[in-house]
Amino acid sequence: MLTFKNFNIADWFSFYRIIAAPFLLALIWYGERQIFTWFLLISYATDAIDAIWPEH
Repeated sequence: MLTFKNFNIADWFSFYRIIAAPFLLALIWYGERQIFTWFLLISYATDAIDAIWPEH
C-alpha cells in the first residue's frame, strides 16, 4: 500500500510542480503577472533543488 512515508523530498517537489502547472497557466490567462512570476520562481527553485538532491 502506498503511504506518505514512501515519498522523499524530490517526489514532493515533483508533485508541487504537477499541481502548479495548471495554476500557472490560469495566472497567465487572467493576467496576474506578479503572482505568476513568484510561483514560477518557486517552481524553478524546486526544480534546481530536485536536480542536485542526492537520491537515496
